[in-house]
Amino acid sequence: MSDVVDEARWREQVFREHEFSVVRLHSVAGNDFRGNGFIVYHSKTRCLIVSCQHVVKIAEDGGTMYAYFSNSVAPYNARVLYTDEHRDLALLWAEEVVEPMTSLRFFDSPYASGWSVVALSFISLGASSNPILEPGTFSGDIT
Repeated sequence: MSDVVDEARWREQVFREHEFSVVRLHSVAGNDFRGNGFIVYHSKTRCLIVSCQHVVKIAEDGGTMYAYFSNSVAPYNARVLYTDEHRDLALLWAEEVVEPMTSLRFFDSPYASGWSVVALSFISLGASSNPILEPGTFSGDIT
């Protein structure tokens, strides 16, 4: 039982520390949920977001996606600065953001198979539903 309690506390800690680092990305046409991104740099009301190329490919380089932050109900325009289809990476820029933001901290050490990890992500409950307004946590192990 204590392992379950410890994991729940760990997931709650990850949520508290990183909730404002995760962004929901939607298409501008139709406002459809496409996936997640995370803030890697922020300064006052501007931020740089990293996501996957397949999430933003509907907008292409120079296009715009809608970005929603934790608990935000109105979208912010996020311009696609760069995509790399081979690496499945995308870089976006948002301005005039008045929501709380934090930059995600990176982990420098090598990782090992069997380590426990927590993912923080917005989810959708199906094609006809809206995504949840706060990100959720999911735990697992590196294999």
